[in-house]
Amino acid sequence: MNDHPRLPSHVPLVVATRGGLAESVHYGSIAVVDAAGIVTGCLVPVFTLG
Repeated sequence: MNDHPRLPSHVPLVVATRGGLAESVHYGSIAVVDAAGIVTGCLVPVFTLG
C-alpha cells in the first residue's frame, strides 16, 4: 500500500501463472488519452518518456 498521497498506488495488471500458481505479477498504472494524445482524467501527474 502506498502511504504517499501524491504517488499512484500501482495495481496488478498481469499475472503470469505456471501450473495453476502465480509465477509473476506485473504492477502498473493506466493513463487514458483522448484522440489527440492528451492525457485526460488524470488523478496524479504522468510523465512520458517521449
